[in-house]
Amino acid sequence: METFWSAVVSIFLVGGVIGSLGGAWVADRLGRKRSFLLCGFLLFIGGVCFQFCQTLSSVELLMAGRFLVGLAAGLTTSTVPMYLTELAPLGLRGALGVFCSMGVTGGVVVGQIISLEEIFGTEEHWQFALSFYVILVVIFFVPYPWLPESPKYLFVIRRRQDEAVNELKRVAGKKVRDEYVREQIDAMRRECTPENDEESCGDGQSTVQKPKERTIWSVLTDRTLLLPLVLVCALQGGQQLSGINAVWQEDASAILYGSDDVEWFSYASIVAILLYILFYQIGLGPIPYFIGSELFEVGPRPAAMAMGSLASWGCNFIVAMLFTTLQSAWGAFVFLPFAFTCVALTVLLRIYLPETRGKHISQIVPLVAKGFSSKPLVP
Repeated sequence: METFWSAVVSIFLVGGVIGSLGGAWVADRLGRKRSFLLCGFLLFIGGVCFQFCQTLSSVELLMAGRFLVGLAAGLTTSTVPMYLTELAPLGLRGALGVFCSMGVTGGVVVGQIISLEEIFGTEEHWQFALSFYVILVVIFFVPYPWLPESPKYLFVIRRRQDEAVNELKRVAGKKVRDEYVREQIDAMRRECTPENDEESCGDGQSTVQKPKERTIWSVLTDRTLLLPLVLVCALQGGQQLSGINAVWQEDASAILYGSDDVEWFSYASIVAILLYILFYQIGLGPIPYFIGSELFEVGPRPAAMAMGSLASWGCNFIVAMLFTTLQSAWGAFVFLPFAFTCVALTVLLRIYLPETRGKHISQIVPLVAKGFSSKPLVP
């Protein structure tokens, strides 16, 4: 039975890994906006499986629902942050990127409340606790027809200049100045790859409609993308290896271990947990979701975001599989590996992560194009 429930739990992570790997292909083939719609569709079908699995006494429906929701979650973490940052003006790029982390945190809070025994956390109503999120999905997708497609995707990947300009004007508003539109078009043109330039990328004259996409393999083998790819994967993986899920979900006995022996220890532990979550939400919470969009141009961006999402789900799986075992063996010291991970990640970012605030992607890419020989912080 224990093995069975482990399979039920882990299939969600398997779906997340598969969704992450497919994120690059989906984002380029369907577009950023329709990728978002696909995520919502998978979430809806997963919720339906949850709702009827008890009525039909079907464990298969429960596992199918968890797999579909995991698939949607993997696609979401690799495509939605990219969509938001591509829509955002330069000055609001970081602010919009934070919304992904806020959504995840808000979802955790709603899930915790709905799962209370006084609401749906009972043996008779647990399926409602699992499927309740479908109501939120339906509500959030009501304005979908009015959402714009990413102008950068249309311009650089699909080479539809007129559509890109129209979407850019929709995002910027009716009173947008022509000068602003020209500046954005020039900026997007600088993101075109050399082969795009040879075919007059986005000049409105090219008859070639084949999109310029980058596969995951081409990104992995491109030495100029090695350092930014390491940074994205380190941030996404480090987000999970920082121990946040262990702090949120595991029994507090490991954190408060020894509090009975020292009177003030329990209070100090509570303060430490609150400070940990506070600083997590300032740094490792939101930044990994959108940093890939600030280090990669439009072409390789979906593949890089997919690899980052894969690192996140892979490390999430490692923590889920090992934490309970290590907790039994080490007690409160089980959190030491998380602390070492945070220190190592801090050193890596201090040396190699460039400041992206207020800079266009064409200014950032050269700073990290020489691999570990790059010196992005040297003026």
